[in-house]
Amino acid sequence: VPHGAKTYLAATLAQGTEGERLVWIARDAEIGDRVAEELAAWMGNPDAVAVLEPRTALAYERSELIADETAARVAALAAWQSGQVPILVAGVQALLQHTIQPEDLPRAPRELRVGSRLHQDALLRELFDLGYIPVSEVAGRGESARRGGIVDVFPPSMPLPIRIEFFGDEIDSLRSFDPTDQRTTGSIENAILLPASEFLLPAGGAAA
Repeated sequence: VPHGAKTYLAATLAQGTEGERLVWIARDAEIGDRVAEELAAWMGNPDAVAVLEPRTALAYERSELIADETAARVAALAAWQSGQVPILVAGVQALLQHTIQPEDLPRAPRELRVGSRLHQDALLRELFDLGYIPVSEVAGRGESARRGGIVDVFPPSMPLPIRIEFFGDEIDSLRSFDPTDQRTTGSIENAILLPASEFLLPAGGAAA
């Protein structure tokens, strides 16, 4: 098995020391994916390994950036930095590509809960600051949409987008939905909002 002994050692280190975080650097993305599978098998938990995938667009090709790709990279880095995932696997190309600054990955991410007070306009401003792209209909990670008293958003760390219904200045309900047909799939009590892009505007606005 390729890398078998090394991946076993890495998994043992990650499991043996509380709070231990490891980065495995692979030659390319294909090898990285195979290594990630081995590590997850040794760890006995597929959620114990995050993969930093390379972007298909270069950093200066902002118009070509795919929201789902950059959001997935943020989710992988956030999960590893917070300790939620002890091992990060990255190919050389993925590791060399410019990404979000460590200080822009919050230690305590923004949490939305049913019943919490929040003005819809304030949420939309927050989503914009976090790099979410406004669209007419949410289909991929890092996108948001507004329809009347409803805001749809697809946070990077969640498997499905969420539909936020407001009653005045209060979150009345949070529901996950299928982006292919836009039908809700179930109620949830809370949702975590991570930054949705590796390229956030500076807090004080763009430099002149």
